[in-house]
Amino acid sequence: MRARSFLAAVASAALLGTVVGSVPGALAGSPCDAPLACGEDLDEAMRLEQRVVDHFWYGSVLPIEYRTPEKVLGEVASIDPQWGDAGIWSGSYLGAQAYRYAVARAHEARGEQRGFWREQRRQAKERVDLLLSQVDLRTYVARAWQEPVQPAVTPGAPPAVEVGGVVPGQPGMLMYSCAPADAPPALGMPRGSDVRGPFRWDGNGRPARLTQPPGDYVCEASTTRDAYAGTLFGLLAAFDLVAADDPEVQDLIRDDVLAMADFLLAHGWSYPHPHGEVSTGDVHDNVVTPLMVISPAYRLLLSLAAKHVAEVAGPAEQALKWQAVWAEELASQSPSDVVAELVNDPTPNAGYFSWNLVHLVFSPLLRLTTPAERALLRESFSIVDRQTADDVNAFFETVTFGMGGEPSRRDAAVTHLRQWRDYRARQDAGGGVDHTVECGVSRECVPADEFDLVWDTPAGEQRTTVPGSSSDLRSVEPIPVADRVPTDFLWQRSPFTAMRGGFPATHQEPGVDYLLPYWMLRYLTEVAPPAHEPLPVWPGPRYSGS
Repeated sequence: MRARSFLAAVASAALLGTVVGSVPGALAGSPCDAPLACGEDLDEAMRLEQRVVDHFWYGSVLPIEYRTPEKVLGEVASIDPQWGDAGIWSGSYLGAQAYRYAVARAHEARGEQRGFWREQRRQAKERVDLLLSQVDLRTYVARAWQEPVQPAVTPGAPPAVEVGGVVPGQPGMLMYSCAPADAPPALGMPRGSDVRGPFRWDGNGRPARLTQPPGDYVCEASTTRDAYAGTLFGLLAAFDLVAADDPEVQDLIRDDVLAMADFLLAHGWSYPHPHGEVSTGDVHDNVVTPLMVISPAYRLLLSLAAKHVAEVAGPAEQALKWQAVWAEELASQSPSDVVAELVNDPTPNAGYFSWNLVHLVFSPLLRLTTPAERALLRESFSIVDRQTADDVNAFFETVTFGMGGEPSRRDAAVTHLRQWRDYRARQDAGGGVDHTVECGVSRECVPADEFDLVWDTPAGEQRTTVPGSSSDLRSVEPIPVADRVPTDFLWQRSPFTAMRGGFPATHQEPGVDYLLPYWMLRYLTEVAPPAHEPLPVWPGPRYSGS
């Protein structure tokens, strides 16, 4: 089959092989004086890194179905049909591998377990290259999307004129996900209304290790902000932690970031579609999608990312351009950004995935800004942190530890990441969860849309209950990590959700929800500890589950 033969062609034998030696032997004599450095914490990371090879398809990291519940490596039956999330989770895993590379590089340079860490660095670099090849494809393949200029009336919809072909496909028109057009049905992209192509891809002039093979590709074209959030998070981590050792990687990331930013800026921070179709339902597949217009944080991230890569890798005229754009966006959008994050549907159960997106966006924003700029953005992020700091969320705690260096955040992240192992054990066994039967018995539950609005006043904490009317229930307190319903990336799901669910015994997720906070925490505790500068406490109200 082409899918599996392609994977073998782009991944080295080491990428498909096992991790060097047994973990205890590889790290014999290690002082293990850092959180997560040894024992079951490292064992789990190595197990997941070994198994993730079955999740690599066409440069993306995807959930899969095995042939049997034993989940034998190499015996993949199909790819999960939810291809649309490939951008955010592949980008998140790219970030994880960039942090893994930096941790390995630092330990190897110190002469610590050199054989083990040399292998970790080499394997992380191969995976960074493979993931970047998919980003480059998704960034540039739309050049081949050339629709004829053909006004028409949308069939079966209210009268609306399509304007296909008015906007041609261009570099920087980021696709949501892409796969070879001739991939076998079970291992290819399911065809739907959002899947376009085939588009011809000729390699973009990159070296073979940094490009997908030439051929025809189909792509899901209804790009949303989550694809940008994960992709840019990963690109910027790889640019700062890996690219200094590889000029070709540096050039690719610079080119891709600038192309994305230039495209969106040229179209008023919106995404016009060459197909010109008028959607009556999903705003992401309309003629023009106002992707960044309605969410200033993303405009800030794109502007800062373009400024950063151009300042480091040139050209000078792009650096000057994006310095000006960044200054304008920071001055004009920050006040509205504060409001946008406040009204980001922050009730305990609704739209919780958006909190994950905000953490992905603000992590590089706060990392790459000047102290004065950072102080302004920290005030904005404090609104988010006020809502999520007590959500028992290892990824959020990792990100905020990196922002403020508070030991309590680090310790909470370590504890909750360890609890993830029991959550994963249930998932691997195909075990489901049913919290609905616990409500009113062993768990206090309320309508899903009910919450408390809490103010801290000089007289003490003041609460106002906003009653709900939903027939669905949620837990008043966060559900323990190990007991949560199996999902793709645990930390984007509300900890208050009281529901039933689970995966079939043959299903497996890549484990990015462990590997990303794991390698970030190791980097932040062993390589570049953050300064102790606690996040400000937003004085306004917070939304509470209890």
